[in-house]
Amino acid sequence: MATIKSSRTMANLEIALAKETRASRRYQAFAERADAEGNERAAALFRAIADRRSSHARSHMEALEPPGPVAVSQPNDDTAGTVRAAILIELHESIDLYPGHGSHKRRRGT
Repeated sequence: MATIKSSRTMANLEIALAKETRASRRYQAFAERADAEGNERAAALFRAIADRRSSHARSHMEALEPPGPVAVSQPNDDTAGTVRAAILIELHESIDLYPGHGSHKRRRGT
């Protein structure tokens, strides 16, 4: 498979991932509102759309992430493996991506 790192394709996939993720969350919120109003049919429809958009986002994520134990899109053998992967992802985000926003600073005494 050809590499897409630092390519226009990668940039487009990242944009598409963000848009599909936002759309999925938006339709989830619509479903919750419909549920609160007692409209089960509309809620089910919105959830189906949200699930479809999530599926699109997962496809984009699979194309963007290298295979490995931390890749969100890669299935793990069991729940324990999934929990370990989730912990690594959250640590990476809080320490590397958002260094000034996490509670890890307090734990490390800085």
